[in-house]
Amino acid sequence: MTTAAKRDHADLNYEDLEPDEVRWLRRLNAGDTEEMPPAMAVRLTELGLARATLGGIVITEDGVRLLESAEE
Repeated sequence: MTTAAKRDHADLNYEDLEPDEVRWLRRLNAGDTEEMPPAMAVRLTELGLARATLGGIVITEDGVRLLESAEE
């Protein structure tokens, strides 16, 4: 289990994510969800970084904030 899985979503930091989680979160932010493994979609949803919609999985505001915090 990753460190991120053990933390409260509000306390989640960019550094807590696994490289694959970061990569898919960036792709999700760019609207690229074509090849996202279902398990990763579930994982990012569990972390509160993505959510399922009728149109597919989308990044949440928390997900965007997390990516922005890494750029600072």
